[in-house]
Amino acid sequence: MNIAFVYALSKTAILLALGILLAVSSPNIYSSHLTSNPPGLTYITKTYPSWYSTEKVFTHYHSCRNGDTLKPINCLVDFGLEGVWPPSDAKNSGYHVGHPSFRPLTFTKDRKEVPLRSEHDLDPEELQVLTYTMDGSGRTKSKIVWPKPKAAGILLNEAFVQSPDGFHCIGACLDKRTHWHHYIYNSGYPGLKLLPDGGLAAGYVKGRDPNKPTNIYHANEYAFWGKESTNNAIFVIGQIYYDLSGRLLSVNDMSLPKGGIFDIYGNYEADHKSHYTGTDADINRDGIDCQYDTDFFHAVDCILPPVPGREINGKPTAIDCHINTPQEGFKHIDF
Repeated sequence: MNIAFVYALSKTAILLALGILLAVSSPNIYSSHLTSNPPGLTYITKTYPSWYSTEKVFTHYHSCRNGDTLKPINCLVDFGLEGVWPPSDAKNSGYHVGHPSFRPLTFTKDRKEVPLRSEHDLDPEELQVLTYTMDGSGRTKSKIVWPKPKAAGILLNEAFVQSPDGFHCIGACLDKRTHWHHYIYNSGYPGLKLLPDGGLAAGYVKGRDPNKPTNIYHANEYAFWGKESTNNAIFVIGQIYYDLSGRLLSVNDMSLPKGGIFDIYGNYEADHKSHYTGTDADINRDGIDCQYDTDFFHAVDCILPPVPGREINGKPTAIDCHINTPQEGFKHIDF
């Protein structure tokens, strides 16, 4: 083996080790290596946030660097989002059913999607970004801002990173110059649990409004999910309410299995917007309007702190009776 070949192997090993070190020591950074025609090795880094971040937007970064000099090089980034087909599949659509089209894939505002954003985006499509990792201003990585979707479901994110002239890809490649990566996101809110079936022992029953026993946009089995603390509170409230009134608490809509938009009109607007995270429940009138059901007030106020600034009949409470709205008389609990 000649000396030049040994040197090339050693240099490649060192640079590969450097790439691995960078990947291990930096959270959420995954390194994919690009190699050039002689004389050097280059790599791409991608930074992705955790899906269950509490931030309202996700920020994605891509950068390209020359492996020999570690200096930035300019790559073209083609980044996009799309839903997973078919939209009628409950898991794909955040457990909505009966919809012929995809739910909004980013944050919705006035029925329009707030698009992906990036510096110097060359693609006019709302869910697609075409940009460079450098722009001559000193920027060395592309920054793509993605508003967190309000609708749960499965999303596919794809990115194509094209290396500059003189370099070619040796990783997950579509062609000699283009690196490709994709991520499947199961979006939503973690940890929601199905409210157990009720009955006399529980003090509650699960059931839609008798006038609207089903909803074509989400099956009844998907309407009764909440945080464990919410479900436990419903159990206690139900028992107290039954002891006081002799009636079972009739639980209506809570949250969908993965939370997010709870569509009740078939248009994916932000209706039921307080039901996103498993901390709310609607209670059927059951023949008594909310503001007159004193047993209901006693049962709820016995275990839940009031919502700041909310009062009914002059008393702070966690109950919302929708006073002075078209839904006046309906019962709603914030847990």
